[in-house]
Order: sequence, then C-alpha cells, then structure tokens
Amino acid sequence: MMNRKHHWLYHAILCGAALLASIAPSLAQQKSDTKSGVPQTLISTAPQHLLFGINLGVERALSPKFSLGADLTTHLWLLEMPNIAISPMARYYFSGTFGSGFYAQVKAVAGSFFGTTTALGKPYYAGGGVGCGFLRPIGNSGRWYLGAEAGLKLAFPFGPDNRSVGGGEWGIAYYSLLSPASIPELSIRIAYRL
Repeated sequence: MMNRKHHWLYHAILCGAALLASIAPSLAQQKSDTKSGVPQTLISTAPQHLLFGINLGVERALSPKFSLGADLTTHLWLLEMPNIAISPMARYYFSGTFGSGFYAQVKAVAGSFFGTTTALGKPYYAGGGVGCGFLRPIGNSGRWYLGAEAGLKLAFPFGPDNRSVGGGEWGIAYYSLLSPASIPELSIRIAYRL
C-alpha cells in the first residue's frame, strides 16, 4: 500500500509525464515557419491559481494559426481537498497569428483529488470545454505576452465513493467555480517565448 504522505508526489509525477506526453507530438515537429518570426513555443501561467497552488502551461505552434498545448494545475494549499489536473488544448488563432491575436480553443481536463476528502466524494474528474481568448506581446523584448481567456467546461467526478465529502457548500462552490474543473473559466495569462 502506498504511503499517504507521498501520495501527492506520485500524482504530480504522473501528471507531469502526461503533460509531456500530450505535447510531445508538437515538440517533435520541425519549426513550421521560421522566416516569419512567429514564436514557436510559449510557457505560461495563470496567476489567479497562485491563491491555491501552481499553474504551468506550454503551447507549441504547429502553424502560424494553429497550436497545441497543455496546462498542469495543482491546488495544494489553503484547501482541505488538494488536487492536481492536466488540461490538453488545441487553439486556432482566427485573428492575428500564434502569440499575437484572438483565438478559439478546445480543452479537455482530467484531475485527481489526493487528500482524504474531495469536493463531491469521488477521487477523480474529467471533462472538456470550449473557450476563446487573446494574447498580445508586451514590452520591447518581444518575449513576454499578456492575455485573457474565457470559456465553459463540464467535468464529471468519477471513481469509488471511498473518500469523505469536504467543505460542504464551500466544497461544491470550489469545485464548480474555482477548481481546475470549474464550469466557467475566466483567467489572465502571462506567457514567455522560448
């Protein structure tokens, strides 16, 4: 039986491996448009997640208009129900180009609560959604980007009912409004071009 103290570490390692596996095809591809100066890879974060944990995203251009990426989000502190989630996504820039324009996105999410309590009594959740957003370069260096995104997603809890429900109404509000599985998704995004 796995030691409960280190259970979160195993989940973090597995989610990190899943993040790398989800973006590996795009990282293995040759640069698609080297003459246009289009940034090829962006590393980003959503600062609002710092209240509960860490968010790290990677986005790789497949063309000037299309990209693949993934976010790894951990909510580890200030909660009695810590969790970790991975969110692979595909974006199409319908105005501008990769890293500098408005985009539409399709996103999936899969996560796990790894404490003894969960928001809805089930240890796992998975689902998907759609959204839109923008990224704009800031500063003179051309390496920093700022943006925002909005979307809707639906993630269903699943798994055995062997965990206690935590937080009562706060637990349900957290799951549906603030967690990586939240139904509305409103976020600010800060990105850096590699």
